[in-house]
Formats: sequence, structure tokens, C-alpha cells
Amino acid sequence: MKADMKRKLEAVLSILDLQHKQLESMVADQQEFVDDCPDSRSEEKIQEADELLECLEESRDIIEAARDAVQACLPE
Repeated sequence: MKADMKRKLEAVLSILDLQHKQLESMVADQQEFVDDCPDSRSEEKIQEADELLECLEESRDIIEAARDAVQACLPE
């Protein structure tokens, strides 16, 4: 039973790692978009881009916390 639980936790950890990497990439892409876009965009478009970046960063942080929690449950 213990070995089965370890395999399941490792599978969850693997999925969380992949999601974290994807979110890291999305955050970087969105940050680049925010930084490189001209200031001639409408205030609404600037705010939307900033809000998306904030949501991506929050999602990344949530996944990172979940990954750390699962990692803590794995036996050494």
C-alpha cells in the first residue's frame, strides 16, 4: 500500500511540475508582451494585459505551493 501511495504522489508531483513549467513560460511570455508593447495601447488593453499577468503569476504560485505540499508528503 505504501509503495502504491508513493507512486501516486510521484505521478501527481510530475503533473504539477509540468504545469509549473508551463505557467513559468506563460508568465515570461506575458511579461515580455507587457514590457514590449507600445504605450499607445488603450488604457483598457494595458490593464487587461497586466491583469492577465497577475492571474498567471498567482496560478504559478498556487501550483508551486501544491507541488511543495505533495513533495513534503513523499517519504525520503
